[in-house]
Amino acid sequence: FDRLCADVLLPIVHDGRVVGGLAVGPSAAGDPYGTPDLDALATVAQQAMQAIVRVRATEQLRARELEFADLKRFFPPQIIDQVMAKGGAAELRSQRKLVTVFFADLRGFTSFSETVEPEEVMTTLAEYHAAMGRRIAELGGTLERFAGDGFMVFFNDPVEQADHVERAARMALAMRDDVAQLRAAWSRKGYQIDAGMSIHCGYATCGFIGYEGRRDYGVIGNVTNLAARLSSAATGGEILISGRIRAELGDGYETESVGELSLKGFHLPQAVFRLLGRSSAPDPVATPGCHRD
Repeated sequence: FDRLCADVLLPIVHDGRVVGGLAVGPSAAGDPYGTPDLDALATVAQQAMQAIVRVRATEQLRARELEFADLKRFFPPQIIDQVMAKGGAAELRSQRKLVTVFFADLRGFTSFSETVEPEEVMTTLAEYHAAMGRRIAELGGTLERFAGDGFMVFFNDPVEQADHVERAARMALAMRDDVAQLRAAWSRKGYQIDAGMSIHCGYATCGFIGYEGRRDYGVIGNVTNLAARLSSAATGGEILISGRIRAELGDGYETESVGELSLKGFHLPQAVFRLLGRSSAPDPVATPGCHRD
């Protein structure tokens, strides 16, 4: 008390812990504090406690938001948002869902990477990933991960999207245009690189894959296998889609039949179409979303 020059020192307590103190000097009149004065000071201490708690909560929330914002650079933002909302990754349990899956790989990349320095390979991939990443974010896709020159994006998980088929189609067309611009710049350097893409829709098991020390969020099922095979069959600048995607898109998009292709891992030939672009007279009724069987 003497060191503080205080006549009264009131503890500020929250949840049974002392989080601060309120030191009060002598009264102006020099009289001792009475019960009404002490009651008023106790009220002030309570208000101070509430202010301290609010400030600390705000600081903790801000720190948490900064941590999660940093995590979003390395993991799909939708997954981080779900983890924040549900209070932990354990709450995002595996589940069966209808999803639309998109694949893309670069054509000519192996030859390119054999003829240039690794630094140039990384620079070229960074340009490609940046352009593709903007489209993924724009259309709300969930990026599983970039794996060298290939990547997979899925829609309708973990956030449900009624128009997930159309989102994938719009993203693919926008990416095709972006790659065309990149290809023009690459060609001036003598690089012959292009991208093949694919889209398929179906049921998959969605959830975390990995072990306790490292987990990725992804989808597993026949839908991803077929989408991957279609991507492998696509030539540079081509977007191959399954018959199911063609049916879901309806008249809102221009497509053409490629025929029935025999794809590795599938016993029966698969009806395959090429996605060309959006129709000049889109269907005003249909909302492409890959309806349940």
